[in-house]
Amino acid sequence: MQGAIDLVRHHQYISTAVDGKVSRHKNNSVNAVSSSEDKILRLEKKLDLLMEKLVKAEPSNSSKPKEGFRGFCYFCNKRGHMQRECIHFKEDQARAGQEGKLNVPKERGSQNFNWKRQEASNQPTRQQTLNLKGQEVSSQPPCQK
Repeated sequence: MQGAIDLVRHHQYISTAVDGKVSRHKNNSVNAVSSSEDKILRLEKKLDLLMEKLVKAEPSNSSKPKEGFRGFCYFCNKRGHMQRECIHFKEDQARAGQEGKLNVPKERGSQNFNWKRQEASNQPTRQQTLNLKGQEVSSQPPCQK
């Protein structure tokens, strides 16, 4: 029996030396371990490539110019931001919350106001409206029953 086993081993040795192949039953266990290691290595390489692509695809804040809001703020009448982003609006909201007052937009001055837009709408400014209301109240006679 030992002689038969020796002949099989000798045959395997010769076939490996001549063909460069290892017999199948020995190779299966080795392949199972190496194939899982190979899969892990390939997955790690793919993950690294994907991470590099992701980093390259994300624009950095400094390289891309910021596309801002082109309209104007309804609170301070300045271009470039909306009322909800207005610093003056937020300050007034905080102040109104502390003082318990209503939040009413204040006149910020004529240098920031878009007069062309006001002329196009043919509506009086807030200050003119307040002046008119003050004149109406003072010019009306008191109510009589």
